[in-house]
Amino acid sequence: MTVKRYDLVLLKWLLIASCLWMLGLYMPAKAHAASPVTYYVSVDGNDNNTGLGPEPSKALRYIQTAANKTNPGDTVYVMNGTYWDNGNPILTITRSGTANAYITYKAYPGHTPVLRVSQGAWHHILVKGASYINIEGFEIYGWSENLSNTEALSYENTNTLGNIGKFNTNGISIVKNADVSPTVYSSHINVLNNKVHHTPGQGIGAEEADYINYTGNTVYNNCWFTAWAQSGLNIFHSRNTDTSTGYKNFVSGNLVYGNQTNYKWQNHGVYSDGNGIIVDDNKNSQISGTPYTGKTIVENNISYMNGGAGINIFSSQNVYVNNNTTYANSQSTHLDYGEIIGNYSSNVYVVNNILYANGETVSKANDSSGNPIASVYYNSNIFYNGTVLKTGTGNVTTDPLFNNLASRDFHLKANSPAINSGDNGFKAALDFDGISRPVGGTVDRGAYEYH
Repeated sequence: MTVKRYDLVLLKWLLIASCLWMLGLYMPAKAHAASPVTYYVSVDGNDNNTGLGPEPSKALRYIQTAANKTNPGDTVYVMNGTYWDNGNPILTITRSGTANAYITYKAYPGHTPVLRVSQGAWHHILVKGASYINIEGFEIYGWSENLSNTEALSYENTNTLGNIGKFNTNGISIVKNADVSPTVYSSHINVLNNKVHHTPGQGIGAEEADYINYTGNTVYNNCWFTAWAQSGLNIFHSRNTDTSTGYKNFVSGNLVYGNQTNYKWQNHGVYSDGNGIIVDDNKNSQISGTPYTGKTIVENNISYMNGGAGINIFSSQNVYVNNNTTYANSQSTHLDYGEIIGNYSSNVYVVNNILYANGETVSKANDSSGNPIASVYYNSNIFYNGTVLKTGTGNVTTDPLFNNLASRDFHLKANSPAINSGDNGFKAALDFDGISRPVGGTVDRGAYEYH
């Protein structure tokens, strides 16, 4: 066989490259990652457009169309208008970003797009097994005001209420993608500065997920019709996607009120939940799973007049509940959960909070036998106007002196006992208004720092 000259040259360079590779002196050129792309969505757009500009001649029409194009680092801007579904979630997210390149779904600057679904869809936004996602600045407006209590009750009486989408529609749901694998969990999901209201099911919830961040959301008047024991803000059955034992879940700076369940939990026959905020069974005892080892922090939230607890830490561990203000929760005639509770939990710290009841239970942390749990710590809180069933060190029982309770202004008056009386070892870095803590050397109790 005759070897041609260019074959010899090629062979020579292959031999040289092989030697250099073994010496660590040669690496093939890396392909350059694609630059992040910004897509635009408008009610005046068209899905035949490129989506690469905000003008109607460039913008896409549907958020899902943009989502189907995304890659790590991309941003989808959604402009003003009301976006409807076709019986499915308005947005189902299955494509993931990366640790250094999140995919972001965000209201266009200065805009507040509204997401609404027809009576039948189960979710407005569904994150399904995706990771490294930002969801920011949307208004999600549910159908509860248009639903019939009489019709819902008729379904409850036949134990089928929970099977009907229009009575159980959720705002934002974060779940695993069981269609791919039982262990394709969603993780690193930031849900920021959204308004979620009047959804018949939960407001914002994550189930079997990791690294969840709910910050700056307003979540109100949800859960009224659900048959699945939902709440305003929910983190349920957290899953370990790594071995970290540090702070992984954050529930911070949210305003949560009016969330209440009015129908029995299907297949259980009891009224349940309707909490403002719940961290639910991260011990994973209900699913015989591995207990969650990460830490969860619940701080600087205002939770008032919900049907269940203001903040409910249930069957969970390694949770820090700091600098929250709760008021007049357990509004449901069927429940007396209390303001902040920690039943069946362990290694939970409830510190620097204001728990202002309306005659109901203030604090409680019992085991399955009804006995107080030693490793749920209530320290340096203000209790007022209800029954204290769990206490600790540094707590006081007194009126916190809110600025204007009638208008739900929970800022502190100048003579409030909450000022400069907290525990700096558990302080939140910022207050509900974004003010750095502490002002005056010692942190204030509650969600607001007096200044």
